[in-house]
Amino acid sequence: MKPLVLSVIAILAAGSAMAAVGVADWSGVYKQRFNVTGPAPGVSEDVLEIVPVGPNRAYVRADLSFSAANSCKFYGVATLEGDRLRYRGPVDGHQGERCTLTLERGRDAKGNQTIVLRDEGSRCEAATCSKRGSYDTQSFPVSARRTIRYLPRLKASSEFAYALKEAGIAAPPATPATRPNP
Repeated sequence: MKPLVLSVIAILAAGSAMAAVGVADWSGVYKQRFNVTGPAPGVSEDVLEIVPVGPNRAYVRADLSFSAANSCKFYGVATLEGDRLRYRGPVDGHQGERCTLTLERGRDAKGNQTIVLRDEGSRCEAATCSKRGSYDTQSFPVSARRTIRYLPRLKASSEFAYALKEAGIAAPPATPATRPNP
């Protein structure tokens, strides 16, 4: 009986360790290309960037493209809540409503892990998307995750600075391009 109890405890402990997801587990850039139809056919790319800015917070930027030159462009600092990253914008956001964008782990039809975007009440869409753009239809395969090789440029962007300021996070000092003369 005792070995069975120990086995069950070990299985439960392993399951909870696998379920614990930290900000670093989300970190990276996720990209997916797709064909665009319509008046200007071609290839487009959706991009999701996640950069840790604290033990339980991450800068999130989504640049999504849709047909007929429609798009969604979002950036902000999200907080890790359990196994989700959730951005809550200021209450005085678009039309006095709060944009709440959630990133959560899911699975596609084939059972592959994905990051799914959820826009509570479509409030982020109303503030940051063109006519035919939407966050609720978007997901990124976790297998598409790559290291952000352009991190210094990303951290120097106006979007990154704005997101940190909105979240009340002090921006790190800029790194000089060259060393000053002694």
